[in-house]
Amino acid sequence: MKSNLGGDDSWLFMSVFYRQEKWHDLLVTINRVLLNLQKGGIAPAESLIYFSSHRGDNIRLALRYKFFEQNNYSFIEGAIKSFLVEHPSDKKTLILPISAFFKDFPANHIRYNLFDGHYILSDGLKDLQLLLSKILSVFFFDHPVDEEGIFTLLIYLQTSILENICATREERIELCIYIMSKMLQNKKEIPETTIEVTGTPNLGFPQTIIEECNTITLLKAFGKACKNFYLFNGQLSVSYLTILNIIQLHMLRKIEGAFFERLQYILSSILNEPANTLLPDYNSALH
Repeated sequence: MKSNLGGDDSWLFMSVFYRQEKWHDLLVTINRVLLNLQKGGIAPAESLIYFSSHRGDNIRLALRYKFFEQNNYSFIEGAIKSFLVEHPSDKKTLILPISAFFKDFPANHIRYNLFDGHYILSDGLKDLQLLLSKILSVFFFDHPVDEEGIFTLLIYLQTSILENICATREERIELCIYIMSKMLQNKKEIPETTIEVTGTPNLGFPQTIIEECNTITLLKAFGKACKNFYLFNGQLSVSYLTILNIIQLHMLRKIEGAFFERLQYILSSILNEPANTLLPDYNSALH
């Protein structure tokens, strides 16, 4: 069940199949058991969360252990299994003909190693993943993981990135237009990016920020980390596209086309608001 990615660290790759409409309930259980394990000193050293629709709605957990033993993850597995038994989600209606080569896994089950270490980035970008994972778990703690919730979070995330990596309102407008043109060339999807990271960027937040349970605080830290990543490599548009690809990696195929629509909304907000103002509700929360 475990996978070694080098050194003494071991990663556990768990997929929990559960209907998307009730993911926020499942996230409450995942957060609770991780917090309890942290208090007991036996929590995984790092935990990453991904939303997936591959072979059925599922939340993926990548858990890193310094010293891997079965007891380390049995607490998490046991808590999630108990939740699935006590609060089973409805089975998804079968729609024929089936387009996928393999049928979906049944809901209310746990599977292992359906993804692997390719979903874990290196060279400091994993810090962005850790922050993003915490934002997902906290934001959707009390928000349904539906279209409205996903679109709202995308506005918050993209706003945080833009306000931190762009120095002026005009630069934000220019970057939005450039990125949207690139997406239009790619059928409104995020283009793949290749960025050469030499060394390990210091993204400028203490590891304790990962323990925060406040969405606004985490978004602030995420924005600052994005700015430091841009300052580290010096490529504005490539940095932005790289960060968007990281966000999509964690939200996978649940948000196809959503980035373009939200960026279009943000651009409209910038153009229609006074200088240095972007999405007033978000800014009033941050400041």
